[in-house]
Amino acid sequence: MQNLLSRLRKRLRPDTPRRGWTRWGGVCLVLGLGLGLACRWESTRAWWLERVPLKYLEALASRPHADAWVHYSLGRALAKQQRHREAVDSFGNALRALQQKENLALRARVDGELALSLVALGHHRLAVPYLKRALELDVANVPAHLALGKVLAHRQHYTVAIQEFRVVTELAPHDPEGWFALGQALNESRQPQEAEAPLRKAVELAPRESRYWLALGDCFAYRARFEEAVECFERAVQVDPDNTTAQGALVRAQSLCARTPEDYRKVRPALLQLAEKEAHNGFFQGQVGILEAQFGEEAEAERRLKLALMLLPDYPEAAYNLAMLYQRQGKRTESQRWLKRFQYLEALHRRISSLWRRLSLRPHDVELNLALGRALEEQGSDAEAAQQYRYLLRRVDPKNAEAAARLRRLEQRGAVPREPGKEALP
Repeated sequence: MQNLLSRLRKRLRPDTPRRGWTRWGGVCLVLGLGLGLACRWESTRAWWLERVPLKYLEALASRPHADAWVHYSLGRALAKQQRHREAVDSFGNALRALQQKENLALRARVDGELALSLVALGHHRLAVPYLKRALELDVANVPAHLALGKVLAHRQHYTVAIQEFRVVTELAPHDPEGWFALGQALNESRQPQEAEAPLRKAVELAPRESRYWLALGDCFAYRARFEEAVECFERAVQVDPDNTTAQGALVRAQSLCARTPEDYRKVRPALLQLAEKEAHNGFFQGQVGILEAQFGEEAEAERRLKLALMLLPDYPEAAYNLAMLYQRQGKRTESQRWLKRFQYLEALHRRISSLWRRLSLRPHDVELNLALGRALEEQGSDAEAAQQYRYLLRRVDPKNAEAAARLRRLEQRGAVPREPGKEALP
């Protein structure tokens, strides 16, 4: 036992020969870590810059010799705060810095993020060259795929847009924006049942994002699951009390849930306040009219429903409820007139939905594009019809005489503003 203790003391003495090996081991460890960081300097610096507060990034970027990484990191930080106009400026500074020092990996990142910010600002055409270059440099560029999906969804090519968003969710499964974009595209393409799962994933990953709760509530409302929609809209308002869109959606969903006179009395003041605030919104006026008709306020219901149809002529629910109101009052002629209007609008909506689905499979079909433009014009959606004619002339058939004539007629009568010759960078 004594021998064992003496040997242990000898090993632990400061003057033991093993002490030199310990020192050299520490030196080698530090040198190895330094060499590893040097070999991966760019990724290490990117990781560090992502964690720098915004005010310090702005100070770094204001220096005369700030490099592309600093401008890129500042642009990302601004984009996360929805300050896309400033983010575009930062990404532009990063591209200018990259002209002096070629870095293809960083250029792909900057191009992808720049395209995404331009799409968020509504400059879809300006975003296309950047996202194309980003995908040429890096086929797995997540922001570029996300921007491409949003451009396609904006052009209402939902089938290919949904494919792009699925690619985003596979490349970045922990990014809530990809799941949200996928669910939103499914909602807009009239597939709310399929939209529920990705939107649930989005709110699970980012429960403090009001937009995600609002989209999930819309998904339930499209399927007449109004109680669940109310819960989602309440969460959206709770997360962002200043979100007027969420407030309006909540009031509308609560009005559609009203089943008893007590429910009616509870939701009516909020709905009336919303209708007064949005006096030129036909949908809100129609919701008030439908609620009033449901609980016997026939004179007010008639006034509101007529106002809704004057503001929004293609509102089938308002036409149907006005027809039922006249039927209860014994006004058979008026009831038949509005019932025919309702049937016509329903048939027109089904025709437009069918054209959208067919066009998503054959986006360059000239006749389908023309038929959709004519149907939208017939519905009274002049802005959407003009957009369809412009797409046809720009992308499918630049010499199509009918599309050019119809677009000219819409512009001449002031239904849509004349398109500027060239969009400028924001």
